Amino acid sequence: MRLVNRGDADHSAVLHLALGARPPGRTHQMDSMVTDLLADGRDRGLSLDLLFGAFRGSTCLTAALAIESPGHAALLMAPQRGVARGYRAATTACLNALRQAAGKRSIVLQEMLIPTDSQELAEAAAGSGFRFLTRLLYLRRPSDTTIPLRAPRAEPHWVPFTDSRADFFAEAIQRTYAQSLDCPELTGLRPMPDVLAGHRAAGPFDPALWSVAMLHAQPVAVLLLSRHARQETVEMVYMGVAQVARGTGVADAVMRRALEAAGQVGANMLALAVDRRNIPARKLYAAWGFTQFAACDAWIVTSPPTEG
Repeated sequence: MRLVNRGDADHSAVLHLALGARPPGRTHQMDSMVTDLLADGRDRGLSLDLLFGAFRGSTCLTAALAIESPGHAALLMAPQRGVARGYRAATTACLNALRQAAGKRSIVLQEMLIPTDSQELAEAAAGSGFRFLTRLLYLRRPSDTTIPLRAPRAEPHWVPFTDSRADFFAEAIQRTYAQSLDCPELTGLRPMPDVLAGHRAAGPFDPALWSVAMLHAQPVAVLLLSRHARQETVEMVYMGVAQVARGTGVADAVMRRALEAAGQVGANMLALAVDRRNIPARKLYAAWGFTQFAACDAWIVTSPPTEG
């Protein structure tokens, strides 16, 4: 087991293995998944230098990568299944090494998104201390189709994001957490500045795509969008409605604004992820024409920073 640095001769091959991509050979270019990740890392300030490989001699059996983002969080990635003998034990060892290294960097929230049919990787994650959180459903709908005529009883006023309003946005997000059904186990794990930093790093940040809905001079909903130009998609990074405004139609106003924003920036698709347990949100998205195109299981480790 060893940390694989960028200058190492086998760095590219181990990185491809961790991402489940075809490693480049003499006649093959770097996989597009890897080039996209490297480009995103540069654009979004992500750290990709926590890469571990498990070796038998000079052969890398498996690998694991921690994509460290602002906000003391990291997404861990490893190949879904192994072809080499001892894959599960080696992957567990890689993930353990990553967990220890991440803790030394004060990474509080570590997450893995595991395809629903990847039993071996799920077992390796469990063996290294990860726990199952929930199944995430990935939904999307074209942005150029008809917007439903679903209006709130009162039309909210929208306040755009500015750096001077960061505390205001943090307060508004905190209001939407009350009795939330979307991954409630994550509420309170990190301070709100870290949560905001994590949302900003979820994709190319455009403050014009972040806004808070106001009713009666009070924040009642938050909408955070991010445009992914390469996929011609706008992602709903976060959407939440304060408890006092649920059932009033404010959620419909949020959905309408999201679709309008996606169309205004020229995106073909609006996409989002939702906790499978969040039935009210799933009904809302279905009413707005969203359909599921993928699913994965979220596994997490949460811990206070370690010394050293």
